[in-house]
Amino acid sequence: MSGGVRLDLDPKNGTTKKYDIERTENSTDGKVPEGYKSYKYAKQDSGSFILSAFLFKGNLLPGVLLYPISVTSVITYFKESKYGRLLLVDIAVSDGKHVYYLNPDTTARGVTFTEFAPTKKTSLETGELDHVLQNINTNNGFDIGKLITNYSTTAKKLFGDTDIIFDLSKTNDKYDSEVTTQSVSVIDYGIKVASTYPKVDHTPASQPFYAKGIKLPNGKYMKVKGGFPNEGFTGFNVYYKEDNKNVPLLIELKLKVLATDAGNSYIPGWYYIYKTDNANTWDIIKVTGTSIDNELPELLKKISTENNLEVEKLLPGVKDLEIDLTQTTNSNTGETKHYASGKTTVHYKQVSFNEYKAIRHASAFPSFTVNSIKTGSGGDITKGQLPPPGTLLSKLNAYYNDSSHSQLVLIELIGFHDPSLTNYPKYVYYYYNDGTKWVDYLLSTTVSSHAADMENVIKHVRANSGKIAPEKLGELKSKLTKYTPDKIEIESSKSGLTDITFDLSYKPKGNDGRSQATYQSGNTGIKVSSATNSSIPQYPRVKHDLSSSGAKSFTVGGIQLHDGQDMEVNGGLPKESMTNFFVYYSRENYEKYDDPLLITLTISNENADDSSYTSDRYLLVKSKDATKWDVYLARKFEENDENPDLTTILKNASDNGFNFDELDQEVKKKLIKYPLSRSRKSTLRQVLEGCGETGAAGGVGAEAYNFFFNPNKSATRQIIRLLTTLF
Repeated sequence: MSGGVRLDLDPKNGTTKKYDIERTENSTDGKVPEGYKSYKYAKQDSGSFILSAFLFKGNLLPGVLLYPISVTSVITYFKESKYGRLLLVDIAVSDGKHVYYLNPDTTARGVTFTEFAPTKKTSLETGELDHVLQNINTNNGFDIGKLITNYSTTAKKLFGDTDIIFDLSKTNDKYDSEVTTQSVSVIDYGIKVASTYPKVDHTPASQPFYAKGIKLPNGKYMKVKGGFPNEGFTGFNVYYKEDNKNVPLLIELKLKVLATDAGNSYIPGWYYIYKTDNANTWDIIKVTGTSIDNELPELLKKISTENNLEVEKLLPGVKDLEIDLTQTTNSNTGETKHYASGKTTVHYKQVSFNEYKAIRHASAFPSFTVNSIKTGSGGDITKGQLPPPGTLLSKLNAYYNDSSHSQLVLIELIGFHDPSLTNYPKYVYYYYNDGTKWVDYLLSTTVSSHAADMENVIKHVRANSGKIAPEKLGELKSKLTKYTPDKIEIESSKSGLTDITFDLSYKPKGNDGRSQATYQSGNTGIKVSSATNSSIPQYPRVKHDLSSSGAKSFTVGGIQLHDGQDMEVNGGLPKESMTNFFVYYSRENYEKYDDPLLITLTISNENADDSSYTSDRYLLVKSKDATKWDVYLARKFEENDENPDLTTILKNASDNGFNFDELDQEVKKKLIKYPLSRSRKSTLRQVLEGCGETGAAGGVGAEAYNFFFNPNKSATRQIIRLLTTLF
């Protein structure tokens, strides 16, 4: 078992059936509004299945499905002429309820779809569904204000009882939230941060509550880049510019802790929504595992004066933790200590359980994800054995036979859950050492039964000398099974990141509100920086860097231009693994970064045994008609200011689009149009001519030597690899 279905909602992924779940077109049931394409995912026997995550083109959809859920079907909706833009997802939950996820921004990727879970067991009728789809399609994303204005009845059907729209024009007393009429109290305690910035609390009558919208003092609805979060909250605070309560600067949303034994050891988690240079568009960041109280005066000043925020100072430390079991020291039960893991402080404390001494790692975080576990014995536990990427955990316990923590017996990873959803599925991952390696098991239980089942697992391990004995599991036999991660995801993690979408609307730090230096493609963080070294002075170069992910290579799934549109590439994007992604701009376009001239993709040569090997590159240039981009393969292409060919290409591209015919003959010889010819003969001739290894004395002998004794420098070997990708 693998801990629930991770469902890829891309209708072009080539798979119509997986995990016994079949994808079918949903256009024949009479319930799909005209002009939209719909797909249904369900088991052939109409039974239920456990859904744990949504993916799109292999990338995790962030902020949805925080914990596994039992469902009977999933239905997706796309605009008929734009299959690449997912508009809405409808989940039919096994208990009869429906959960809807609405795309808040169809011009961007990696956004958090807005969740609506109607309180009653009702679903949208065809006409109501049309209202919502029309709203998303017309406004380039879900617009709550316009749905309320135009279709108030549909809006009321979507909202749950504790869904709140906050009104920042209210600065005292109380008001009723739109749609649900939930009462919200407004309290001004007279608090001013740094004696300058007033703080006002908005407190809904029911908690936890869910923020579905914010109305600004000017009456317009706030647009949040990336979408509103779907978690439950217990606090909503607004910080204003000096005494002018018509100018909000920062909104603080306090996360509700869902773990059953939260106690006082958790550091509260917050979302911060902050103002940028656009009057109605705001940015958002999640901060957990740390407090920003000391930095708050400086942050408010920066937002007030520069309409910007240095988000790197606030980046959360709970994603892809590197847990190090060797860093713990002796402590008293309940005493909290910590160790450094990269830039993250990982707290831990000792607990006792069923005669074992246990250390609970990441004990200050309500939820987190794990990238690796350093055990100190039996090898480390890495992606091939860990829960799937992006899986939220609530606890990580290491069990020992001794109080000095030298005899590690068992590692336990507990999936994140909402304790109020007692019938929902819950997963716990176990690892024990068989003497040579770590063996992984998965406990499949429910929220209401997990405590008793987990206790029985520990008793079983205790009774079997620190191991799991399948033949002695008894009542646990149907619940505790060998963990089998998805092979596709394992292979992807081994070979590098796949289908990364690069977003050119993000700019190097220091330019404007969009220059946040980092952004996400699915679950992968990408840093944007000015690459001044080895760049042509007249053509500033920007690097989109994935090195923080730890992957050695990546494949490109798409490129989004500054205006939010997908780049159209003649012949499609190359599918090889790459190691670098650079974008060149003209000096006249510097600061704006809205008109790229050239994109270079360095082809991975990680298997090469010669450090002096010069990589091949793909060059992406805007075609002369300025509507699509062309791709050229450049063999052994140096990317620095000593390469006159690079300057020539950039100069050509800056003259109203790239024109291959106007290049010098010597430069033309080094560029091969992609996709390469389907004729093997012409492809071979082009590549050999491009690398200059035909017609030269001794060329065949040298090539034969390389083929057998230095294969990574062999042109023939590389041609074979290239032809393999084509045929």
